[in-house]
Amino acid sequence: MKRKFIINKAFSINSDEDFRNYAHNLMKNAHGDEYSKEVTDKVVDDLLKDNSNADYGELIGRLTSGFGEKSFGYIDGNYTNSKIKQLEKEYEDLKKKNREYFKSHADDVDIDDWCDKADAEEYLIQLKIEKEQTVLRHKAELEDIEARLSDCKKRIK
Repeated sequence: MKRKFIINKAFSINSDEDFRNYAHNLMKNAHGDEYSKEVTDKVVDDLLKDNSNADYGELIGRLTSGFGEKSFGYIDGNYTNSKIKQLEKEYEDLKKKNREYFKSHADDVDIDDWCDKADAEEYLIQLKIEKEQTVLRHKAELEDIEARLSDCKKRIK
């Protein structure tokens, strides 16, 4: 029998179903548009089967171990989606374009004006990326709160 794992005062994992719900919420937040219910179900099934004697805290550790150096809790994650990936590509393309332009026009442009404009263009994209990540993070936090509210309501009934 697995030991229960308390995430916080309002939410704990007491069953395989709780763990599965936790995993789906975590993966949705971590993978955004690339989240797959089927893949998450397979990962959870494998974890539960291969670690039948582990407690839920250990299973959470195994589930989140592939996320690298990021700090993961119930709502933390690698906040990305296709829009952020597109913005990151635009940023890299813009940096490349600006460097190439500077190399070919170094004698024709006012360096200070050009650098100010290029830096502002690049910074604008960085801010857009930061904005999208913040939206995803807050969405994840809201989903976490809603899940804990739902869990509490179930316990009250």
